[in-house]
Amino acid sequence: MKFLVKVARICAASILMVLASQPLRAEFIIDNVRYWSAPDHTRVVFDATAEPDFKGEEKEGELILHFPSVSYSPSLKPIIKLAKPGVKSVSLEQNRIRIFLNEYKEVKVFKLSPIEDKPHRLVVDVYLPEKEKREVKEEKRRTIVIDPGHGGDDPGAIGVRGAQEKEVVLSVAQKIRDIINQKKGFRAVLTREGDYYVPFRKRMRIARDNNAELFLSLHADAEKAHLARGASVYVLSLRGASSEAARILARKENLADIIGGTMLSESMKNGESESILLNMVQTNNLNKSRQFAFSLLRTIETCHRLKFPRVQEAPFLVLKLPEIPSVLVELGYISNPREERLLTSEKFQNRVARAIAGASISFLMGRKVPKLEVKKEEVKEEEKTYKGYRVQKGDTWTALADRCGISVGELRRINEKKPLVAGREIKVPAQGCLKRHQIIYYRVKKGDTLDKIARRHKIQVKDLRDFNKNRRLIPLYVGDIIVIPRR
Repeated sequence: MKFLVKVARICAASILMVLASQPLRAEFIIDNVRYWSAPDHTRVVFDATAEPDFKGEEKEGELILHFPSVSYSPSLKPIIKLAKPGVKSVSLEQNRIRIFLNEYKEVKVFKLSPIEDKPHRLVVDVYLPEKEKREVKEEKRRTIVIDPGHGGDDPGAIGVRGAQEKEVVLSVAQKIRDIINQKKGFRAVLTREGDYYVPFRKRMRIARDNNAELFLSLHADAEKAHLARGASVYVLSLRGASSEAARILARKENLADIIGGTMLSESMKNGESESILLNMVQTNNLNKSRQFAFSLLRTIETCHRLKFPRVQEAPFLVLKLPEIPSVLVELGYISNPREERLLTSEKFQNRVARAIAGASISFLMGRKVPKLEVKKEEVKEEEKTYKGYRVQKGDTWTALADRCGISVGELRRINEKKPLVAGREIKVPAQGCLKRHQIIYYRVKKGDTLDKIARRHKIQVKDLRDFNKNRRLIPLYVGDIIVIPRR
């Protein structure tokens, strides 16, 4: 009897091992279907709850995606009419999806893994036939290429009130283009005209194909603390970032190709990056980029506050154009409620567009960058970003800067470096300043690390760094005083 039980157990174990060795084809769900069009293709994206297992079959006028097992969110209609170039409609059927095509060149289908807030995605790119190019004789004009960052599946940074970086920078880019195109002998070209993503390599190709003499990439920054403010200008660094903030920003922006849904084969490869850097070292274009960036920074300063008073350096992929002077402009912090309002304001967008367009034209003409005239109503709008604060006994520049989340230098600059005297009224940011009782001054103890301190006070390490811009946190010594917002 014991022998039979032992045999039965061995058989059961063998069956389980065989079953375990078989690949499980679990059902996944298509949660959402999104689509948009670029000048050369239409993209259809299927958001999935797991990595989709599929086989593609292309027939005349349609693409069929076969799945072992798939279901759809109840919110999706069985037939989705797109009426986009190259794509007529999508039919969600049992274990397959049919995409009906119209006048297309080729189709590419690929999967994308989850990243940040993006789920598993199945992407269908339908490329359109090339339009016949008509040769039009026109006067020779100097070209400036403006690159509105992000787009399509990559919204970029998102403000507290929902403003999206991709929309803000496109709007400003269009205004810059219109101003430049009004100047005789100049023209501006955008890397994207609508809400779609353009891979880094294609942005570079647009600049080269148009014989650009300047390349400007526009962005808006973000921080979780919502306190950071101001514009900044970056150039390519051959060695690394000029600051920790620049390094973090470059890493975030360089992920855009993956978030935007670009196949790895289309992304910048290391070998290509190295050869580009070598070419750039052999030219003087990096110096030209710095010269232009400095002029641009001084011009922006006349119409908007600066985050950094000097040109920053970081290894941005989009700036690796060896033959074209290139800069990246962070227009401000969309994560800051005040600056979110500014960045979405028509008046502010016009003002900063005039500054950037004027600086670009003046640089190419070899002229001194003109000082921008700011209208009175625009000055009033800028003044709304500050409020009066009456200095109390015991206040110091450092303590006030800590409470407002800005550097001591920035706070003193706002107040024209006047002495701090009890009873005197000074300017501080209109929002975001904490009161005395909302701040904890913590003395570092033995065994403390930034991560331990952050977890103990239920705050992110990044936010902890943001609140301590006036203090050295690395290395951290016993007895050091750091600032922590009281929860």
